[in-house]
This record gives sequence, C-alpha cells and structure tokens, in this order.
Amino acid sequence: MKQQLLSNLSSLIENFVPESSSTIRLGEEKLRLNSLVLFGSGAQGRKTLAGLRKRGIAPLAFVDNNSKLWGKNMDGLEILSPELAVGRYPNAAFIVTIWSDRIGHPLKEVRDQMIKFGVSAVFSFTALSRRFPETFLPDFFMDQPRKLIPSLDAIRKGGGIWEDQYSLEEYLAQLRMRMTLELETVTRVTDYCAYFPNDLFTLSKDDEVFVDCGAFDGDTLKDFLKVVDGRFKKFFAVEPDKANYQKLRDLIVREYQPHSARILTSNLAVGEQRGIVRFSDFASTESRIDDAGTIEVECVTLDELLANDNPTYIKMDIEGSEKAALCGGRETIVRSRPVLAVSAYHKATDLWELPLFIREMVTDYAYYLRPEKRSGWDLICYAVPRERLFRRQSVN
Repeated sequence: MKQQLLSNLSSLIENFVPESSSTIRLGEEKLRLNSLVLFGSGAQGRKTLAGLRKRGIAPLAFVDNNSKLWGKNMDGLEILSPELAVGRYPNAAFIVTIWSDRIGHPLKEVRDQMIKFGVSAVFSFTALSRRFPETFLPDFFMDQPRKLIPSLDAIRKGGGIWEDQYSLEEYLAQLRMRMTLELETVTRVTDYCAYFPNDLFTLSKDDEVFVDCGAFDGDTLKDFLKVVDGRFKKFFAVEPDKANYQKLRDLIVREYQPHSARILTSNLAVGEQRGIVRFSDFASTESRIDDAGTIEVECVTLDELLANDNPTYIKMDIEGSEKAALCGGRETIVRSRPVLAVSAYHKATDLWELPLFIREMVTDYAYYLRPEKRSGWDLICYAVPRERLFRRQSVN
C-alpha cells in the first residue's frame, strides 16, 4: 500500500501543471462578474466582498440561511433569504462564502439547496481566488499553485515521512487541495479531542508537563484536564492576545482553582528569539504575530521559557509562527524529547516543511498527520518519540 500511495504522489507531482492567473476552470465561464450574489455574510463573505470591491466589482447582495439576518445590511450590502435572492436576481451567479472550522465549506450542500430553486450557477469563493489570485491570495494555506513549483522536491520527501496509511492518504488529499484550491476535496471528520488522539500515544498523567503555545481562552486546557483526569505535573499556557489571555485567566479562577498552582500562564508570544514583535490582536483564534499588526507584544523563546523544565508535550497553534517557535525551542526539544503537535495549515508549505524541519532536529520519532474539527483542513502534524507510541503503526 505504501508503494502505491507514494507512486500516486509521484504521479501527482509529475503531472502538476499550475494554472496561470488568467485561466478559468471548466464551468466557471458561467461566473458572471457583473451579477454576483454572495452566499454567506460572515467573515469569509465580508472578506470576499472587500476584495471584489477593490477590483471594482459590486456584488448584488448577501444571502444567508439565518432568518434573523434577513433584511439587515452587512458592509452596505443587503442580506436576503435564498428564495428572495433567486426571485430578485434569477440570472445571478451565487458564490459560497462560508468557510469555518465549525461547519467547513458547505459547497455541495448549498448547491443542492439552490438547485431546488432552479439555480445551477453556484461556485466556491475559491473560483475568485483562481481568477484573481493577486487580490485573494495567500489566504491561510491557499496560495497561487505555481508557487509550489520550487517545493516539489521537498513535497516528494515529505511523502516519505509518514508512519501510517491514514497520514499518507491525508497528505495526498491536502496536497491536491493546495494544487487545485478546491476545499471540498478534504472532508475527513475526527472523533477525538483535538491534540489528544486515542490511537497514537498515551499521556503519562502524573508526570505530564504540557506546553500550550497559543492557549487561546483555555480550550485545550479544558480537554487536557479531562483526558488526564486532573492528574499532571505542570501546564504552561502561553497566549499573547490580551483579551484571550484574560478569558484564560478567568477560566482558571472560575473552574480550575484547585489546579491553579500547577497551571503557569504567560501573556507572551513565542518565537525564534527574544524581543518585541508586531501583533494583530483580534481577540480570536486568528490573533497572530504580524508585521502589519497594530500593537507590540513581548516574544520569548521556548528554550528560555522552559530552561528549568523538561516538557513532555508541546502543542503549537500560533497562526504561522510554528517554525520560528520550533527554532527557538530546539535545545529543549532535543533535550526533553516531547511529543509535538504542530499546526501544519497556516501556510501552504507548512504541510511538508514543518515535519521535515522537525525530523532534522530529532531522531527516532514517528510522524502522523491528522485533521482537526469538522473543516478537515485544520491539520495537525504529530511528531511522537517512538518510546511514547501507544501502538506502533506503519504503512504496509
């Protein structure tokens, strides 16, 4: 099976011909830019609207299935029911601008819904990304496919790193998604708490020293305490966004006071070196180190933060700063050999660059790829010391 999957990977790479920015996929000739309706008035809808307006394109309306929004305005655009939108704009092309880790990208569901109204011109917002890449890309892991060309050798090497069939299959699916910008090609759903898969490794409860880089409002802390039943040595919660950090502190005071002496919190960023960095504080999961950020935050290295500790598990979900944080924690990682759970989807190249980079640092680790949440693209690379493996798995 492994050889067949690797052969599929080689074929995918060898036959990869990225679209030019002027190419429109078959069927998108119906994408009438002068008659667009945006299906979904949330964050992705607003971002798509702003991009179109920059190009001088004026969508006709928003559509939303939330009846509480009907008749309201969002960024100067009216929000309609699907039925009213079809009646008012029967010849419009509908762009699905729903994209979240909670419900994924429901392109098929919206198409099925609109077919009942006699509408066939329903497209993903990624059709606009392909049409106008200079406006809409990069966007998280999505970028112009032609930018993958310099990475093809590394992509091939990345295919050989995975321990089990599931991971290699996921790698191939995620790679296709980056090559085609078709989000719906990845649909796997997990049935475990994020960062705590039940088939890869076990937690040494009483001795666990967990480091949560990107602790947000304490969501991972909640899951961790459930999994270990309150038994652990230390929990480091590192969160640079002030609003998120306050929610984290409030949670600890409200619900976890008996454990508070072992939960160490830091309102800091982690990176390659100590210093002050620009930061975008959205008070959400998307807060991040950002050269265009409006505030400054203090940044430390994991080697400094953990100089007197031996972490057993390091989790990173820090919006694209994962590689820098790994660099700044090299000594600690080599010394302590922790389990690593690193988000591998904030940049297009994270899929192969991060696991290959970790492999350069440590020896005798096993590597797994698992999706997180409903969306399927919130992807985690697990690097596990072989002595911590719950069950040895391999690609046959």
